[in-house]
Amino acid sequence: MVRERARRRALAQIGTSIGEAAFDQTEDIGACILDVQRRLDGVLEDRGGAFSQSAGELVKGWVASLEHLQGEGGAGIKTPFHRLNTLVTGLVPGEVFVIAGRPGCGKTALALNLLFHAAEQGHGAGVFSMEMQALLLMNRLCAAGGGHASQGGGLVNAQRFRDGRFSESDWKAIYDFAQRAQRLPLHFADKPSIRPSELRQQVRRWCRQGVRVVAVDYLQLIAPEQRGGSRERELAEASRLLKTTAVECGVSVIVLSQLNREAEKTKRPLLSHLRESGAIEQDADIIVFIVPWKSKGQDAQGQNVRVELDVAKGRNNTVGSFHLVYRKRFLRFENEPFRPKAESVSRDD
Repeated sequence: MVRERARRRALAQIGTSIGEAAFDQTEDIGACILDVQRRLDGVLEDRGGAFSQSAGELVKGWVASLEHLQGEGGAGIKTPFHRLNTLVTGLVPGEVFVIAGRPGCGKTALALNLLFHAAEQGHGAGVFSMEMQALLLMNRLCAAGGGHASQGGGLVNAQRFRDGRFSESDWKAIYDFAQRAQRLPLHFADKPSIRPSELRQQVRRWCRQGVRVVAVDYLQLIAPEQRGGSRERELAEASRLLKTTAVECGVSVIVLSQLNREAEKTKRPLLSHLRESGAIEQDADIIVFIVPWKSKGQDAQGQNVRVELDVAKGRNNTVGSFHLVYRKRFLRFENEPFRPKAESVSRDD
């Protein structure tokens, strides 16, 4: 009875604060909505204002989580890339996974490969795209054969989605992909200039539908909540909100980020090359650079590129570099064929 009355009183207080905020022109409506959602969650979960636990309360669940971790063979949702799984163990709930590179290096293709692979394992996945429509993203997924690691065929040249010159084999691959894709837990949001508060609200909706992995393409295109501040501060606020969203919702957030031009002057990108905001480096749990590649890394036809990925930061994992093959015609990354002498190097902090 006491608990029920407390919840009713909390709801009344929230209702009063909503009314006051609605008529207060100095209140930021986005921040107000986020605060109301947080307080409602507290009422629904019957936690009130408490957010601490004693060691005695925590340890039982901690041991159980480690037992589950051993049974699952490591934390996180596995990626289609063996070496990446070795270094980071997968896409872990609550972590921000940054993919950074210069324009045209394959950031979106890599993120879509990761998302589709997660969806094919039965994990809900969602993507925010501020520069491409959802139909264009579907074209990319189909070109890559859905990123299915075990399929060598069934790929469609990405150029065909522009010139429309599909062959019979292309149409077969398209129909096969359509049948697979419509059964997968994939979600798309292609609103341009989305604000951080809108992004967070959509992630919360997706989480109620079982989404566990979210990709944001890309950070520098997120609109500020309020105009007038410095660009660096606006991006810092967006970066921080993505991190808090990952933790609160228990999802893995893949964030694409641009590198500045200085990255092209050095042999490999540095954390200081992350464009416009040092907050990305602070908030990210994992940062992976797509090292700029040159034409000499292509095959004879210039269609396949040997690309180096550098795990430059790992808050809870090993860092190091490894190579993938980027099949440019299909916008698809694949594991490099086995070589007797491994060229990847790990760097333990």
